[in-house]
This record gives sequence, structure tokens and C-alpha cells, in this order.
Amino acid sequence: MIELFILSIFVILNFIILRIKIDKRRFADTFVDLAVMLFLTYLFNGTYKGMIVAMVSGFIFSVYLYFYPVSLKDYLKWKF
Repeated sequence: MIELFILSIFVILNFIILRIKIDKRRFADTFVDLAVMLFLTYLFNGTYKGMIVAMVSGFIFSVYLYFYPVSLKDYLKWKF
């Protein structure tokens, strides 16, 4: 029972971070964050412990991207 409560806390915190990113218009950061969350959910699909790992690691990655945002300007510059 306590595991479900902890998992729900991580999911809620992850959505709060995504909402903050969208409000700050950090769309590239939000896209990368959602892609990683979807990939982890697909990767650990099927088991209860796997979904816990996916949600907690997705939350940790969201916090990391919040402090070190992704910038598409760095990746779109072509230097020959």
C-alpha cells in the first residue's frame, strides 16, 4: 500500500515539473522529458517494480533537465 502512495507522489511531482516547464515555454526540454518517460514506461512495461523504476527514474531525469535544460540551438548549428 505504501508503494502505491510513493509511486503516486513521484508521478504527481513529475507532472508538476512538466507543467512548470511548459509555463516557462521550455518546449524542447518538455519534449525530451516526455520522450524519455514514454521510453522508460515502454521499456519496463509489464511488471509492477518495473513501472516503479520507470516513474522514479523519469522523475530524477525531469529534475536533472530542469536544472540543465536542453537547447535545440546547440544541436541545430551545422559546422562544416
